[in-house]
Amino acid sequence: MLSQRHLPATILFLTILSATAILVGGWHFAKVETQSPIERDQAPFTDFTSAFLEEIRDLESLYQSHLNDIKTQFYFEGSHISITNACRNIIGVEQVTVFGPGWSRQTTDLREGDRSTPLPEPYLTGSRDDQKRDGIILDPHAIDTEGPWIAQPGHPLHYVARLRNYRTIVLRINTDQTAAAMDQWLSGWLEKIYEPLKISGINAEVVSPLGNRLIYRDEITEGKPSLILPIQSILGRWQISKREEYQTITTYRPQVLIASVSLALFLALIGLFGFIQQNRALNLAEQRVSFVNRVSHELRTPMTNILLNLDLLSDSIIDKSPRTRKSLSLIRDETERLSRLLANVLTFSQSEQDKKTAKSIPVAIPELVNEVVDQFTPLLKRKGIDPIITPPKDRNLYAHGNPDAIRQIIGNLISNVEKYSATNQPFEVEIYPQDQNQNDYVVIAITDNGPGIKASKKAQIFKPFVRLNDSTTEGVSGTGLGLAISRDLATSMEGTLTVQSPLPGKNQGSRFELVLPRSGSNIISIAS
Repeated sequence: MLSQRHLPATILFLTILSATAILVGGWHFAKVETQSPIERDQAPFTDFTSAFLEEIRDLESLYQSHLNDIKTQFYFEGSHISITNACRNIIGVEQVTVFGPGWSRQTTDLREGDRSTPLPEPYLTGSRDDQKRDGIILDPHAIDTEGPWIAQPGHPLHYVARLRNYRTIVLRINTDQTAAAMDQWLSGWLEKIYEPLKISGINAEVVSPLGNRLIYRDEITEGKPSLILPIQSILGRWQISKREEYQTITTYRPQVLIASVSLALFLALIGLFGFIQQNRALNLAEQRVSFVNRVSHELRTPMTNILLNLDLLSDSIIDKSPRTRKSLSLIRDETERLSRLLANVLTFSQSEQDKKTAKSIPVAIPELVNEVVDQFTPLLKRKGIDPIITPPKDRNLYAHGNPDAIRQIIGNLISNVEKYSATNQPFEVEIYPQDQNQNDYVVIAITDNGPGIKASKKAQIFKPFVRLNDSTTEGVSGTGLGLAISRDLATSMEGTLTVQSPLPGKNQGSRFELVLPRSGSNIISIAS
């Protein structure tokens, strides 16, 4: 449990911890991270793109020159077989068709492997097979004007050349094969011109018509390209893309930082101010408690001397008249009341300073209760209050506790009986063992016939300096410490102190029960 002395430091620690949390949270919310592309020299990328475009154009021209060689070689004469054999050496040519005079047509499939599915054959408009319409449509009158390349929707690329004597060559081109051959060539060629891009830190990649990545940087391949350049060729579509490298730029919102620092500083100042004020208040309270403690100690010695000399005076006085005895008895009772009051104040001051009570030992409860009741007997008789003690069956009933603390608790309870119980009304003291949750306890119950306690006041009577404000208790002296001290003492001995009020079936009366752990030790009685 947190002591009052540690409370200021705890408050200061919590406020500083909260201020630190505010600073950390403010720094977190003020932080803004943005991704910015790293600036690079773009000249190497421009040169690379131009070189690649030029190379594609050169490869396209080279391929077309091979096809033009066929046209040149067989322009004047040449059989279908010789033309077909010449085309076998050109990559990508998978079908050769030669149209002769009178719309005659000869077609040869140059594919390797499975030929179970025939390739559609080209036809000329106006020919006998014009109605088949399963291949490309050629207008013989427009061949010279349309150029060598024919790319009709839904059909692959074809190369067309007009020969002498009304002959026409139509070559079906497999662009996947031409692209694969070009990829093989470009892969080695790109390695040579890609080095400037690596040096400049530019991440560019080239993708072929077949979807092959011909060149790229291994360390950066993810993310959406920032630039895509398509390069269209008659043989396919290549693509150059560039990906940017980004750097994280961290900035802070000044408004959030200023607000969080100001709030944290304000909270820290409040904690420091509270620490100083609480320390000052605690020091002042300790001084007051220390003063009360010293005064109580100083007063106990004179009170003991007064009681001792009062006994000597009672024994030695000659005048034994009832009036004299009554006066001496009244002086003794009031002196004992003052002693109990000093004991309560001293106990309360010790608890405020976190002082420990004496060690617990086995205590003979019946003897201790009789001893306390005997001390109150003269005071109770003056009000006509007779104690009714119900002893336990076992006269050697022991509880584990501190005898002085138990004596003080019972004394406070009987003192309340004397204060609040009606005149000429008895009160009961019961002592009995009790078994709870497989543990043995000793119960000391004190029942009076006083005005009782309202239900709303039961929780308050065990608080320090609380006295019931009721017409039936007006004019009763007391500090309001007795029950609070009694409960604290019971708790320190691992016991409990509870109250039941009003009594069952009545509108008055109270029953206080002190429950203490039972001790099985048989020891010498306290009186002896």
